[in-house]
Amino acid sequence: MKMGLNKSIICLIVLLGFSSRARAISCYSCNSITDGAKCADPFGDGKVETGCTACSKFDGLLKGLQVVFRSCETDGYSIGCSYTTIRTATGDLCGCTTELCNASSRVSMATVMLILLPLSVVLFLKISEM
Repeated sequence: MKMGLNKSIICLIVLLGFSSRARAISCYSCNSITDGAKCADPFGDGKVETGCTACSKFDGLLKGLQVVFRSCETDGYSIGCSYTTIRTATGDLCGCTTELCNASSRVSMATVMLILLPLSVVLFLKISEM
């Protein structure tokens, strides 16, 4: 019985350690139309906004022009990437919740950890049963 309680406590600690924190983060905020190439990929520089709950990056086409938008989000925002249409622009929209994560050109490490976390817990429980 004591061993089962220890496993539960360890799993709870692991889950809390990897869970998304409800704290404010900083995100880059720029767009390649008004800020030029420094906002495009490869990323050069952008204004940093604080108090964000998530960061976003849109990389796509607007009227045949390749554009990149990096933003600070303050409402609920999904983590990960999806192909989408926003008004007349189409492309990849990615959301992430780690500090300055919208600088990257692909999914952040936090997203990878979110996927690996359940697998790690299951593996830990299977190994501890042996």
